[in-house]
Amino acid sequence: RLVKVDPILFHYWPSINATLFIPANTIKTFYEKSVPLFSPGDFSLLGVSPHCHLIGKTWSVYMTSPGNADTTQLLCIPNWDFHWQVGYGFKNLIHWNSSGGYTLRAEATYDNTSNNPNNPNNPPLDISLGESTTDEMMVVFFTYLDYLPGDEDIVLEGNVGINPLLNQSTSLRLFPNPAIDQLQVSATLPVADFKINVISTIGVTMKTIAAATKSNSTYTTNIDVSDLAPGIYFIELNSGAEKVVKKFVKQ
Repeated sequence: RLVKVDPILFHYWPSINATLFIPANTIKTFYEKSVPLFSPGDFSLLGVSPHCHLIGKTWSVYMTSPGNADTTQLLCIPNWDFHWQVGYGFKNLIHWNSSGGYTLRAEATYDNTSNNPNNPNNPPLDISLGESTTDEMMVVFFTYLDYLPGDEDIVLEGNVGINPLLNQSTSLRLFPNPAIDQLQVSATLPVADFKINVISTIGVTMKTIAAATKSNSTYTTNIDVSDLAPGIYFIELNSGAEKVVKKFVKQ
């Protein structure tokens, strides 16, 4: 099964409760929910990766059942740090039946006051939606695949860097992230032939690298990202039999 990564909760989709605008000297919370951007169906969630910028303070990502009768908490970040954003893998695959009325949701709070030590402006200025680090965003990427009966019994905990569904030991590491000029891509994988794609959030391939230098089973290459506009991108490692994707931020 193909593992997919998509910004299912995204400030550009018609799912956020208000325009992402945080006036100076205010603290505001915004809400997002999933909308049927692709065909409804049964999916299994592997992990989640929220993204905002410097004045972000808290995140909550969860799933609600039809009629909001039940809530499944997926992620809680009480103290967001832009410089330590990572993806979070679940202990078990989580069944998301989007066609059955189950909704993915997120809440994010932004602190645009002088009490926020990460505020890029002193004194605070109005901050609105944009790609620059001094603007703000509200995106939640989900890693998922098509659901099969029994997925709930698959244990992911302890399999960092391993895709137990494909039974292939492949890891992909990006440094630094966020990146300014150079992004180091390191991969451990059981095959010698692969390519690396740099992909935008709308699916456009910006660069393709047939890459790499080898040290034992580890391949490393540096990618020049200085010509990319600031924003979110994906690094896709494609060996033909397997595809691994990770997000990075270009400052």
